[in-house]
Amino acid sequence: MVRQAEACAEDERKDDHFGRVYPGLPDDLVNFQHDPLAVAVALGWDGATVEAHPLAVTIEAGWLRMRVTDGGRPVRVVTRVDREAFAALWLDAITAGAG
Repeated sequence: MVRQAEACAEDERKDDHFGRVYPGLPDDLVNFQHDPLAVAVALGWDGATVEAHPLAVTIEAGWLRMRVTDGGRPVRVVTRVDREAFAALWLDAITAGAG
C-alpha cells in the first residue's frame, strides 16, 4: 500500500491540489483510501467471508467479465460481509481522533 500511495502522490499531486488548499486536510496528503472495506478484508478483518471460486476471465464488447465456470482459475472472492460490524468498525476508525 505504501508503494501505491507514493506512486499516487507523485502522479496526482493531491498534496498540491487538496492538502494545501483545504484547511481540513493535511498538507502532505498523498492518497484517498476510497475502499476501506477492501483494505479491511486485505488486512484479515473477520467480518467478511472469503471463498475460492473457479473463475473464467474474458473480454466481451470491451468489458472485462468474470464468471464462475468449471475449469476456471480458483480466485478468492468475498461472498459475505457483516455490514453492521463494518459500519461500526469504520465509524470508530474515522472518529478515533475526533475530540
